[in-house]
Amino acid sequence: ELIFLNLPAGSNEVEIRYESTQVHFYGKALTILALLFIGLLLFNERNNNILYGQIIKRRRKTTK
Repeated sequence: ELIFLNLPAGSNEVEIRYESTQVHFYGKALTILALLFIGLLLFNERNNNILYGQIIKRRRKTTK
């Protein structure tokens, strides 16, 4: 977005600062939580597949 200022004629000094807001904070926090959640899901999925594969191997050995 653009910022417009009505300034009187002559020499003026304008200071513009970009500061973090609550929305930025909550957005960053939500991003971190989402990344952690996805990481846990992927880690859990990988471990479940390993365990599931071991169970199938055991069943195949016992059925032969």
